Amino acid sequence: MKLYDLSGRDQLRFSPFCWKTRLALAHKGFEAEVVFLHFADKDQLAFSGQSWLPVLVDGGVIVSDSFEIACYLERNYPERRTLFGSEIGIAGARFINAWVDRDLIPGIARLLMQDILAALAPCDRAYFRASREAAFGETVEQMHALRDERRPGFQASLAPLRAVLNVGAGTSAIGSPATGRFLSGSAPSYADYSV
Repeated sequence: MKLYDLSGRDQLRFSPFCWKTRLALAHKGFEAEVVFLHFADKDQLAFSGQSWLPVLVDGGVIVSDSFEIACYLERNYPERRTLFGSEIGIAGARFINAWVDRDLIPGIARLLMQDILAALAPCDRAYFRASREAAFGETVEQMHALRDERRPGFQASLAPLRAVLNVGAGTSAIGSPATGRFLSGSAPSYADYSV
């Protein structure tokens, strides 16, 4: 297996999407050969038919998108530790993954944008700045200036996680028994890796 992974300067791994895949591979007991790419290296992904990371190559099979990679691993390696537990688990993980991608990641990205920019290789900084400022409608400096003001709202958005994970209490915020240290109970699953 070969994993194409996004890298900052000095092979710093900062992509939550690539981390989901790295955790899924580790969960399944795989050690993939890692190919580090920068944003500026997107031409090296032409073989995959798209330009986003992560990309997993397993023999002759090419899979992109962190959730699709997890589903691929689950389908093709069922004898290894499960990432989802069941078909119902896949549906629940799909929902959590969508929530993370659409709400959690953008929320934390706004708080960390200047830090991420500083952690990138110089060849990626102009692209990253332009693409993120266009996506968020603010400059990196504006996002940084509003960080302290936005932090409480982001922390409040984590309330559903705190309720399920029972952070610091014997029962959850909704009064039910604690489910364990993980969203999936006593052991992690792909839903946990998404978060």
